[in-house]
Amino acid sequence: MKSTILFILCFLLLGYHNLKAQFYNQRPEFLKTNSTWAFGFRSGVDFTDKNGVQAIRTSTYLAEGAGSVSSPLTGDLEFYVGTQTCYNRHGDTMPNGRGLLPNNSSTSQGVLIVPLVDSPGKYYVFTLNYISNYDKPSLLTYSVVDMALDNGRGDIEASRKNIPLDTVSKLSEAMIAVPGNNCDIWVIVHTTLYPTVAGDTTGSGFKAFHITRNGIDVNTVYSATAERPAVAPDNYGFRQGCMAISPNRERIAIASYGSRQTNLGVLLGKFNPETGIVSDGIWIDDRSSYGVCFSPDNTKLYTTTPTYGSKTINQYTISNYDSAAIAGSLYEIASPHRYFTLKLYNDTIYAAITNTTVLDRINNPNNQGAACGHDSAAIQLIGDTKCQSGLPNDVVFAFPPDTARSLLLDTLVCTNNGNYRVSLNAAEGYSDYEWNDGVTGSNRNITEAGTYWVIGKDKCHSRLDTFIIRGSNVSAIISVDSFTLSTTEAYARYQWFLNGQPIEAATERSYIVTENGNYTVWVNDGTCSDTSAVYKVTNVPPKTSITSPELAAQITVYPNPMVGDIIYIKSPAPLPLRCKVTSIEGKVIREQKLPSSSLSLRGCPPGVYFLEIMSNEGNIVKAERIVKVAP
Repeated sequence: MKSTILFILCFLLLGYHNLKAQFYNQRPEFLKTNSTWAFGFRSGVDFTDKNGVQAIRTSTYLAEGAGSVSSPLTGDLEFYVGTQTCYNRHGDTMPNGRGLLPNNSSTSQGVLIVPLVDSPGKYYVFTLNYISNYDKPSLLTYSVVDMALDNGRGDIEASRKNIPLDTVSKLSEAMIAVPGNNCDIWVIVHTTLYPTVAGDTTGSGFKAFHITRNGIDVNTVYSATAERPAVAPDNYGFRQGCMAISPNRERIAIASYGSRQTNLGVLLGKFNPETGIVSDGIWIDDRSSYGVCFSPDNTKLYTTTPTYGSKTINQYTISNYDSAAIAGSLYEIASPHRYFTLKLYNDTIYAAITNTTVLDRINNPNNQGAACGHDSAAIQLIGDTKCQSGLPNDVVFAFPPDTARSLLLDTLVCTNNGNYRVSLNAAEGYSDYEWNDGVTGSNRNITEAGTYWVIGKDKCHSRLDTFIIRGSNVSAIISVDSFTLSTTEAYARYQWFLNGQPIEAATERSYIVTENGNYTVWVNDGTCSDTSAVYKVTNVPPKTSITSPELAAQITVYPNPMVGDIIYIKSPAPLPLRCKVTSIEGKVIREQKLPSSSLSLRGCPPGVYFLEIMSNEGNIVKAERIVKVAP
């Protein structure tokens, strides 16, 4: 019998957010950080106003690729980037804010702002150039903005400005950031399909830069792109167009914009936030596409086709990860406008329309077809500003899993006989531990009943475990009555074991053994549990000496297994057979030759007996366990 039993009560409880908070772009800090947008020709919108979305005027002047960031605590604008310039919250150029490389104002996702891990108030600003010459590589650089500089208005650090990150690859104009699983961030870009230049051996595919508290790892994680069927050899492939990640970080999509000869359509892939790897790419559209955006519930993918021949926002259902099924789910939102960038914010998708003063909106992007609720000209910009092709890229934070959910593992420790001396062990793998009374270390010795908890911590994760210590009167003891095993006390649940393995359907208080071996029983009173000592059974007659299954099937014994004073036996004649009845101790009670229609047990006490039908040579042909009951 075990004196201490562990019984798991609760496996996982979500933390202080509701279920949807597991998605990175629905977390409060994300919504605040991305609450003010600066884009296009001096345009912008502010989502923090209590009266709703407010149009604002900014200092940007560019067609695509803007970036802006607000405080994750207050939602107040901190700075934004456009036209190779960093602007502070007031729209003034930072002292060291001019001359960001590459020098361009038209790249689909040419600016990406990423907070430094474990360095509040500091941000990486990644900048990417458009593809002006396909015989030359692209240029990807980064700078660091420190909000403590310029009296709290922020500035670019002089020693970390325009630092080259990739000067070899020929990259498309797509660039996004994705939170990883371990206080890290992935910055993802994509190469074109044009033949590689000298020194670039990666070919066409996704390149993921890993950002941790140690900085940026220049050794990228590379994932090859699925080849597009029937692509012309001179196809430039992925050039212009955007990239997006699903809210659950499990899917990634990239669009290819251009003429029919120079685009690939839309590629959908699976993303692993643990490793940064993209896999299982499938093609879902072969039309020229620019914008891509996932629905809040991850079941839909929206794309834009901004060509003059087909001006649509396209909705695809991606629950079934099959290219034909996804392509067949297409629903088109037709319009005279040329939609470019799509951006998801607070469960709503916004669409940028080139050279206009409005933004369109999809109010219910989780819904199928027309029920998605397309709202034309939903947001009116300030009159002398204009929307162009791009909206600002998302700013994401590195977050540990326990800030998205708190793991609360309640372990009930049941002790018998009033002995509360228990050693509690916290989960392994953490650098620091703290118990509810301030004791440190991974284990703790307990001498009293009660509730105890411990937090395990490292620089990225934390885990809370709770132990409930209580006394228990549960004691599994086996009693024996012939071949029937039972527990001495009644409990709520039972499970019998033979040689350490659970016996199928043996979940009652009693169990009649049918073979020799070591028997135990587990019992539970609804809260605490116990497992009995082993009871060894050795007197069940063997059944392995039956000579002929066909002959045994022709012999009938009835009633069976419960009998009174008479056993009836029907066997084929004139076979030379005989039968005998033995007690559980092996003593022969009756014996006679067959064929005989009956065998008397009159005078034998009620109990368990064994009937064996044998050949004259002594081989057992059929064996049955019978139970004689009182007449």
